[in-house]
Amino acid sequence: MIYIVDNQLHFNFTSIADRVELLVKQKIQATLEHLVSEDRLASVDQLFKTHHAYRNASTVTRQRAASKVLALSPEAIRDAIINCIYPYSYVGRGGKMNVGGGISFMRTLRIPDDGKTYPLPPGLGRFSLRRVDDYCRRVPQQWLSQGGVMLPIYQAEALWLNFAGDYPIALRVATGKIDSVTGKAWRPGLNQDPQNYLILPEQPWLDGYCVEKGFIRQFVAMPLGKGYTVEEQITGTAEYGGLQLEAYPLKAEVHFRESIEGRFPQSLVQLLPRLVPPEPDHRLSESRAAMDCYCAAPEMGLGAGGRMQQEIYEDWRELEDWNQELRCGCFVHFCNSQMWSRITGGKPPHRPITAKAYSDYGLPWFDYYREDLGTLPGSKVLNQIRTVNEIAREEGDDVSDDDEPVSPSIVIQYGQKRRPDEVREWLDDYC
Repeated sequence: MIYIVDNQLHFNFTSIADRVELLVKQKIQATLEHLVSEDRLASVDQLFKTHHAYRNASTVTRQRAASKVLALSPEAIRDAIINCIYPYSYVGRGGKMNVGGGISFMRTLRIPDDGKTYPLPPGLGRFSLRRVDDYCRRVPQQWLSQGGVMLPIYQAEALWLNFAGDYPIALRVATGKIDSVTGKAWRPGLNQDPQNYLILPEQPWLDGYCVEKGFIRQFVAMPLGKGYTVEEQITGTAEYGGLQLEAYPLKAEVHFRESIEGRFPQSLVQLLPRLVPPEPDHRLSESRAAMDCYCAAPEMGLGAGGRMQQEIYEDWRELEDWNQELRCGCFVHFCNSQMWSRITGGKPPHRPITAKAYSDYGLPWFDYYREDLGTLPGSKVLNQIRTVNEIAREEGDDVSDDDEPVSPSIVIQYGQKRRPDEVREWLDDYC
């Protein structure tokens, strides 16, 4: 199932949710039967001997605890088990489990294509999203056959994809039906040689084409038919444009084994701190999704822009761990401001701020680094793609006037650790 909420594309796999919920319920029942049969007084004695918060408890406190544990009902123990695993089972304490994720298409700065490598630019608000089917009399006929959603974007404007959700998803991203990770023509399904998908939630963002290990070329919107898009450079035709998404969930049994099963208590004593609490003794908050503003060529596709530092992470699982029988696919269509107004009747968005103006204000850029995850080597095919600026110079076109070099002064670090060669900056008022 795919739907739109607050200009964010959501996909949900209800059958996987049902299966995970069943596995959780079965494990809760089996665990409850085991814990109810344990010697409760022995568990209390072990708690006071091994848990540091209880070691100096008085005799009266010990007696109260023993009485409380002896009186515990199976329902109270069950609730404690559920609280122990919540929210790792994604069950909202009686609510429905959500297995899926969200994708926001973020406006951003177009980084200069000047030979330098830049950190990640900020998010300047989500692009507006509309369902193609809601404008069936105004959109191109091909869009109706492809379905999906549409968004407005200016020529030479950049975008990035922001991913949300905790359940593991294998996500494929293509532009003009050219895989953004491998540079190969679109074929349904997942592959690992080479890997043609992203792993979520480990991959929080995607800003462009994977051209080398640890580096991407920024997604930049350009009109079809002029040779700028990656699709045209690889296939020689401007047939599809837009952006294509394909999501596959992790199998329920694999997810349960990886992330949920190990959080169940093995003995009653593990639950007692929840059931018998010990008596008391006498960065800056920045996000890549920053400002809310919205935006968009006749039909458009994506070309390659400036060089950016961003890892595309390697999947450590087996290919068989992903459920390829379940799939959510969506075609994202791009249109320019005039086309957007004609189709929707709404006003086109304002143009985004330039990278130089943003940097001159001293506002932050971003970086995300995970040393615990392997990084894909990048696509040799995509690494040979000419950038939008390179083609424009050859053709004598003036595609944009905001390509001045910039020097980011503040870079906010996300992920587990800083890069090995990075010195933490003194941020003064930002600390």
